[in-house]
Amino acid sequence: LVKRGRRGLDGLGDGHDAVETGGVQQAREGGTAAGDGHVTTGLAGPPDAADQRTEPRRVHERHRRQIDEQVALVGQLAERNGRIRGASGRAFTDVLNLGIGGSDLGPRLACDALRHSARSGPRAHFVSNVDGSAIADTLARLKPATTLVVISSKTFGTQETLANAATAHAWLKRALKRGAARHLCAVTANAERARAFGVPAERIFRTWDWVGGRY
Repeated sequence: LVKRGRRGLDGLGDGHDAVETGGVQQAREGGTAAGDGHVTTGLAGPPDAADQRTEPRRVHERHRRQIDEQVALVGQLAERNGRIRGASGRAFTDVLNLGIGGSDLGPRLACDALRHSARSGPRAHFVSNVDGSAIADTLARLKPATTLVVISSKTFGTQETLANAATAHAWLKRALKRGAARHLCAVTANAERARAFGVPAERIFRTWDWVGGRY
């Protein structure tokens, strides 16, 4: 264990030696160079990890362009901008986020943190509980014509999220028929699954599959 002494922290030297002998540094460098990433999920690391070490500015600019595209889409969806509207031509007054774990806590935290500075814009709602009463109670307070449903799932395969998404999609289709798709968005690394579900390609917020879902 580590304890603090007059000369600093005792025990850190042993920990450093363990890192060296255990090959941690070599594994980190090897994973970065090869693009290998998440051992627990089996997902690859950043495909441009090697470039990040040799040409960080170029990689940064490429990622920045992708992020800027997502920010522009957010602006078009915002009520104050209103360029993207629902099937009836009305602006969105409510946004319903469907996700679980980090896909729920992340956006919920962001909304709570920025709530004091929001002068106008859509109201945010969150459903993560797979219990049917949670999604039913929330939908009962909303109007399909002015609600945007955001399906947040890195893999777009989370069963709890997809169950709630199916309920919300059916709710939209009953009221809006074919126009329901204009009320769907997705935050995911699996655009193909999102499109198969019915989310328009231009309403998909792409995330990199090598970024942990909680982020």
